[in-house]
Amino acid sequence: MPTTPEADFVFNLVRQVGNPDQAEERLREIAHTDPDWSDVLTLAGGHGIVPLLNESISEIEELVPREYAQTVQNRCRSRALKNIRYVERLHDLNDAFRENQIQVIPYKGPVVAEVAYGSISRRWFSDLDFLVIEEDPLDAHGVLQDQGYKQTEFAGIPPSQLVNGSIFQWEGEFHFLNERDAIPIDLRHQFVGKYRNGEGLFSDLWERRTSVSLAGESVPALSPEDRVVLLLAHGTKHGWCRLSWVCDVALLLQQDVQWNDIIDRAAQYGWKTAALLGIAVAAELAEIDVPRSVRRQISADPRANIGSAILCALFSADPTGDRLDLDPLTIILLLNNTPRDSLREAFNKAVSPWPSDYQWISLPQKLYPLYYLVRPLRILLHKIKK
Repeated sequence: MPTTPEADFVFNLVRQVGNPDQAEERLREIAHTDPDWSDVLTLAGGHGIVPLLNESISEIEELVPREYAQTVQNRCRSRALKNIRYVERLHDLNDAFRENQIQVIPYKGPVVAEVAYGSISRRWFSDLDFLVIEEDPLDAHGVLQDQGYKQTEFAGIPPSQLVNGSIFQWEGEFHFLNERDAIPIDLRHQFVGKYRNGEGLFSDLWERRTSVSLAGESVPALSPEDRVVLLLAHGTKHGWCRLSWVCDVALLLQQDVQWNDIIDRAAQYGWKTAALLGIAVAAELAEIDVPRSVRRQISADPRANIGSAILCALFSADPTGDRLDLDPLTIILLLNNTPRDSLREAFNKAVSPWPSDYQWISLPQKLYPLYYLVRPLRILLHKIKK
């Protein structure tokens, strides 16, 4: 665990998921030492778990300065109102997609808040994420444009050029923003790692979909096991640098899920190591129970076993989590099942143009191949200037 009392306090908010009695006892012990509550709030805010902080200090309010407790409470109330606006927009967009017969599944954000925490007010989120079936990304793109949204990345490149095969480092996700409400929208139709056997992934997700009630209205949702698999892959991609992601997975794994299905599906789509590593991190930080068979698989996978230990050690050294976001290294090493796929991923990351290359110089479509020269030139000039 982190060495400072402030960091220890925040990490015990996560520990409450699997070990509530000892975590609450430790929270009281730290509160008695009069920690720097501003630092506690800053750290909890960076990890997106202020609602958990608010709930915990309400249990030990006699040990917490009143003005600090009020500040936390006001921040949660303000964010809860913002979350309601996000859910309203989610319903509007879901209706628009359905009217246009486009198959989309909202995931993460409000759905995870409702399913894992039981309320959209108990989980902070900063955008709305939609999965769109592979055949529909351009149609879904058009629906968002009709709703007043503008693409915020690769704005000068025709969307069809990205969907149908782009030379750029693009992870199959469009980013949009409507200036009227400033609610970012992410529309995903691919996942990181081009070389895994992911054919049919979205069809599988769609066929296994369930539904979730948000603010009294039903929306399509991933199955419980698929939800965990995608969150495990996402967290490992970013090195589990946010404790809110650890809480999400830990809470979901404590529900009625089929552990074998989670591991089997992760293996099918190329994420078995990523899933095992994420489970190991959740087991360590949230102290949740993990079936013995899954623990054996973690121990037998060196990348998952050693990788989770390294990430937890980095958290101890830097509780902010800034040192853990190692993308694209985590993608190369942990989101590919085989060494061959990892090597191909590494080669692709090394030579393919990045969004920053396009932003540095905008070339017409017929000259896109020149970006393979633009990239090393830009890097060279940057190093010379530095």
